[in-house]
Amino acid sequence: MMLNLDEQLLAEIPEALHEPVCTAWENLGSESPKELREWVASHQQEVVQALARSDFLADQLIRHGTVILPMLTSGGLDTGWSRGDIQLDWDQEAQGIESEDDLMARVRRFRGRHMFRIIWRDLLGGADFEETSGATSELADVCIQGALDWLYEDACTQWGTPM
Repeated sequence: MMLNLDEQLLAEIPEALHEPVCTAWENLGSESPKELREWVASHQQEVVQALARSDFLADQLIRHGTVILPMLTSGGLDTGWSRGDIQLDWDQEAQGIESEDDLMARVRRFRGRHMFRIIWRDLLGGADFEETSGATSELADVCIQGALDWLYEDACTQWGTPM
């Protein structure tokens, strides 16, 4: 299913961005799962603005759409950040990590999903500076501490608890 781009939405962005936005739009229409295409079609105005404003957002939608899809369809982009939200999400994500490679992959997906949300809300006017900086700071803290906690527990299991 190809996504039809509303030409009026293109008129709202600078002409120099028409080609990259159209290319990204075509990629979304041809390379994305059905659920993501449906979400994009129902949020055309926001998606066009996001594609015009951020290569990162475009890349995440096109290449990692299945990772961010649950957040998109649950309304996660519309909900403001509250301290502790990201930690709660990591606590769920971290369940059942089996290896260091698994840890690294989960941290990458987790970070990408939350960075997408933070940047989307910031660039499209859904978040103020306090929310953007607070969420970014919490994300950094949670990713670092979550990885350290898992690595410490794994090292203790392999080599014993330090004295």
